Amino acid sequence: MISPQNISRMIKSKSYRPLIQRILGNGRCYAPAVISRLCQPPLDAPAALGLALQRTVELTYSSSPLIDDLVYKLLKHQNSSGFFGRSASPELAASAIALRGLQVGMAQFEEEASSPARQALDRGMATLIRLLNSDAVQSIDHIDTAVILWQLGDLQLFRVRVDIAQLLKQLKHAHADLADDDILLPGYAQAVAA
Repeated sequence: MISPQNISRMIKSKSYRPLIQRILGNGRCYAPAVISRLCQPPLDAPAALGLALQRTVELTYSSSPLIDDLVYKLLKHQNSSGFFGRSASPELAASAIALRGLQVGMAQFEEEASSPARQALDRGMATLIRLLNSDAVQSIDHIDTAVILWQLGDLQLFRVRVDIAQLLKQLKHAHADLADDDILLPGYAQAVAA
């Protein structure tokens, strides 16, 4: 099991790939396709920070300097579009994980509506929801779709503004293209979004 101290050390050393692998291997979706996608720069930093924030909140049950540090570092990775990552194209998987990390932090510690973290969460969710409600939704990669549903599919603020059934339908069609080791991914997405 990974501890807050391990998370802190790995974040300080920017050991993002091992951190992602450790957190996903600790009772989360350990599909090779997800790990391969998330461990690629520039996705690795916001994905690792988002996962670390989720796991730290689970382990600490209260505010801590580590949580504050993770939120601060995560906010630095949000670009002007509202997504997380440094590339011009939307980094959907990492953004979904980062948004879930921020949401978990907000829910646990009741951040004020005017806080930078709350504003980042609202901006990122609005951007992602706009994309998912546009014609571009048809061209979203099935791994990104699965990660979005796995991370955000159970959130009421997401569910009421996105056609979850359509995303699940897209994922079902992509299921046949997945390798045997990645079959867990649609299962996680469907279980959360159901």
